[in-house]
Amino acid sequence: MSDVQQLVQQQANAIESVLAAHRITAHVWGGCVTPRLIIHELTTTAGVRLDYITRLSEDIALALGVPTARVTRKNGCIQVELPRPGHLSLPFLPTLRQAHRLTPPPPLSAFLGQDEQGNSLILRLCDKVPHVLVAGMTGCGKSNLARSMILTLAMSTPPNQLQMILLGPQDSFAALTDLPHLAQQPVCDPDAQGTTLLRLCAELERRHRRSNGHQRLSLIIVVDEMADLIRLSASDVSKALIRIISRGRAVDMHLVGCTQRPSCSEMSTVIRANFPARLVGKVGDTGEASIAAGRGGTDAHLLSGAGDFLLIYGSTIIRFLAPLVSNDDCHQVGQSLCRLSSPTTTPTPMPPTYTWKTDMRSLLGNGIPPTGGRIPDDIPAYVRHYIQQYQSHNGHLPSAWNVRQWHVHTHGTDMNTTKAQRAIAAAGGLQREEGN
Repeated sequence: MSDVQQLVQQQANAIESVLAAHRITAHVWGGCVTPRLIIHELTTTAGVRLDYITRLSEDIALALGVPTARVTRKNGCIQVELPRPGHLSLPFLPTLRQAHRLTPPPPLSAFLGQDEQGNSLILRLCDKVPHVLVAGMTGCGKSNLARSMILTLAMSTPPNQLQMILLGPQDSFAALTDLPHLAQQPVCDPDAQGTTLLRLCAELERRHRRSNGHQRLSLIIVVDEMADLIRLSASDVSKALIRIISRGRAVDMHLVGCTQRPSCSEMSTVIRANFPARLVGKVGDTGEASIAAGRGGTDAHLLSGAGDFLLIYGSTIIRFLAPLVSNDDCHQVGQSLCRLSSPTTTPTPMPPTYTWKTDMRSLLGNGIPPTGGRIPDDIPAYVRHYIQQYQSHNGHLPSAWNVRQWHVHTHGTDMNTTKAQRAIAAAGGLQREEGN
């Protein structure tokens, strides 16, 4: 029996003993071990209320010699979540490579990390989730989570469809300046941040006036230390921020707000009520946990910190581990995206193209697009001609995204992604990817 198995068995016995000492008959029958947690699943005799066991969380933690024990109800059973000794971190690029191995994420998708079962967790900004609040005390991993979201949003969406504006202290976004999606360099000065929010509010009004159903460039605003910005800024800046949060959904403007103190007076109810999705790390107490999560009973103050988060959307609560994003990861991804986003000069009528989906797989280590390949005769003539022209000017075959964009531009209709991928695969463009 391994050391981990022995530890799990000892903890299970101790949990049953603590509950038995309080006249609760329970049996630990299952669970799982994650990089950060050891989760025990148990059942009790009929008539035992969940809050009886919840009130014993401190006794369980004391008996097991761990900092915290979190008792929750999930999938019809009671779970006791304990921090794992010598917990492991989640490296960004290797974890992302595993998450994207099968299917690239849809546009405007942010990679959050892995849940308790090791499944990848992806959050897409859309009409149902236009804005996201990231809350937690210092050391909980907010910066790493924000970096992961920013990088993966950029990786899932080309810069001709998405731009970002980053507002925060000097050290928050310094490693992200290479991203081609930035509408301007990160804004660090509080006065300049307030001015930027006022300009964004004016852009919001302009978009509303010109709203006629056509597709707009998506704009994502990331604000670190949002409570401090509101506290230090004039009232008109706070009003501008509230207006962006309240009305941005309709004009493809999204906000990701990070704060240490979601309960402070500056974070008004109007602001907190417009974040349907919350990413909550370790907070100071139950009051902070209730305000950050927008509901009670989450026990966010019992999280272990350092990347341990809760995703809260409506009645859904998912505990997950955010990846560790280093400065080298930021620079590597940013420089690669800059190379990919440089428009290539191609003959009319083809528009500037971005080799996004295929080359992003190459960045994640899922195969390098080949530089040659025979164009089979069974591909329609106009598609064959485009592939030949693209290969001649770029030195490699196009991605499915290139083919679809070209088809829309020249024929006025979209091409099925599977059909485009099949055509390129026949030409050799995706053979190595499909072999992964």
